[in-house]
Amino acid sequence: MKLEGCRKIIDAIDTEILLLLNRRAALSRRIGLIKTSAALPIVDGAREEVVIRRVIRENAGDIDDRALTNIYGEILSESRRIQRTVASELMPTGEASK
Repeated sequence: MKLEGCRKIIDAIDTEILLLLNRRAALSRRIGLIKTSAALPIVDGAREEVVIRRVIRENAGDIDDRALTNIYGEILSESRRIQRTVASELMPTGEASK
């Protein structure tokens, strides 16, 4: 396959990744509602460790474990941001930073 063909496939994959990231973000918003309603903290470090360990364990490709940790660190950071936004919309000022 030539360079341009590879790039077209990568563009299509990037579109799929974007769709999946937005699906994940929508679920993070829902989780933020659940956590806020149940007075649970936004940050769940144990859960985040489980997520990262799971993707590293399931990685059978060329992506380095450190790179996966960085990528998922960003994804989890954005999930926390979304959940904090939901919490701040539902709670009095100052309580959503937990």
